[in-house]
Amino acid sequence: MKSSDNTIDLIIRKRWTEDWRKIQKNIKPKQCILCKEIKTSYCNSHTIPQFILKNIAKSGLVGTPNAIIKLPNSNILDDSKGVKNSGVIHFICNLCDSKYFKEYENPQKLKTGISDKMLAEIALKNFLLELSRIRLEKENLNNTLKNNSILTSRPFELQNFQNWDIEDFENEVEEHKKNIVTNNIGAYQVICRELLPYKVPLAFQDSISVIEDMDGNGVNDTTDLSAQNRIQKLHVAILPLKDSTVVLAFYHKKDRKYRGLRHQMNSVLQNKKLEFINYLIFAYSENYFFSLEREKDFISNPKLSQLSQELFGRPNLGFQILENRFEDNYQKVRPDEIPNFLLKEWSLKG
Repeated sequence: MKSSDNTIDLIIRKRWTEDWRKIQKNIKPKQCILCKEIKTSYCNSHTIPQFILKNIAKSGLVGTPNAIIKLPNSNILDDSKGVKNSGVIHFICNLCDSKYFKEYENPQKLKTGISDKMLAEIALKNFLLELSRIRLEKENLNNTLKNNSILTSRPFELQNFQNWDIEDFENEVEEHKKNIVTNNIGAYQVICRELLPYKVPLAFQDSISVIEDMDGNGVNDTTDLSAQNRIQKLHVAILPLKDSTVVLAFYHKKDRKYRGLRHQMNSVLQNKKLEFINYLIFAYSENYFFSLEREKDFISNPKLSQLSQELFGRPNLGFQILENRFEDNYQKVRPDEIPNFLLKEWSLKG
């Protein structure tokens, strides 16, 4: 690479970093989302428990989705990050972070069993991430509209949808927080709970908006931006321990769109369950990190990169590229076309 190219990269990276800091400052709440006390600073709350990330780290580093997605100008983002700064949000205070997640952020309790309280804690953390994400998207859209560089033909409809999402996610935060405090039993439906006797090279935790189940049946319609269309979330977690891995998928019982998927999960063998969950991670989320011990396996697979660039089954993260504007023959990546990193053949040494 020429020295002039390096200079341009540094300028772009510096500008992007400055813009990112401004956005983070603008979306930072004036009070802790959970205790409602006014705060001037917030803790680094990990969206995947820090001890989980340490279990797959190499020299304190983990691989990021950027290394797999391989988008243009991806050099402004890091292919690997330190565990301390991976997957953090700044929405809650230190006291709340230690109070509301102590059950599931315990390796022994994870290994011996998953309680309803632990499910509520995972769901709460996931919706804090959703709230952070939608506020970030709203800030980006507002900036786009100010600069007259609109990337959608439905900007104001999208703004309304974002406002509804924010309200919905705030309600979800309160509901799952209440379930933790009251230790509510029976609020969640588990569709997959496996304790694998080996450590996988992948850590993940998020709530995802599944559009199709294992048989291709519709679940959520993400093209409907009306207030009546409530997108329902499936909570998924891949939590590698020292010598084993917790694989978990569940939903709140009010989210009945996942009943069909629950029946499917109950009728297939473990490998098929793991294959579909592995697919969901790369198809629907970017809140995952992988072990650099398996770096080549993650970054060199073209189908995995292609899948990571899909957005609800559409290529290019949902953007319509000019030369493919009238191309309707895109074939989505199938679950069996990518490596299933939840199988033992990809496992790490304890």
